[in-house]
Amino acid sequence: MARLIDEYGRKVSIRILSDGVTRISVQGVGQVGVTTDRTIQLRPGSYVFEGARAGFRSKLIPVDILPGTEGLVVEIYPNEPV
Repeated sequence: MARLIDEYGRKVSIRILSDGVTRISVQGVGQVGVTTDRTIQLRPGSYVFEGARAGFRSKLIPVDILPGTEGLVVEIYPNEPV
């Protein structure tokens, strides 16, 4: 049990790719900002990434991060015009 608690306490790297125009946030965590390529650290769990861009419908991407996950990439490109 202690090992499982330890694994969930270790942050995992998540690479976020976007178009450099979209404002990206992680619901319940905070703002990532506008970027084309950024790596953030999050603890294992369930998250919703949101990409918002003027003139387009916001894109929500649910992501489940498991302990020990490596090489996770989230691509956020809002592409549905309002």
